[in-house]
Amino acid sequence: MAAGSSMLAFGASVLRTRVLPRWAGWTALGWSAGALILFALPGKGYPPLLVQLAPLILGIALVRAGVRGRARAARLVGSSS
Repeated sequence: MAAGSSMLAFGASVLRTRVLPRWAGWTALGWSAGALILFALPGKGYPPLLVQLAPLILGIALVRAGVRGRARAARLVGSSS
């Protein structure tokens, strides 16, 4: 329950700060909310790593943003010489 709530907070912070693309924040929010709903339903339960897809999504977005930033910097350095 705490992991799902914290992933919701991470997704909301991504949307609020706009450090990462908005799709990453919305995906983390949606996935975490879905995991919390599954957790609340009576039944067999859910796999413990279900919530951990949200940090994976945010990590992929961070890597993609870093690669784009390096490519942009390389283009700027190459055009100035």
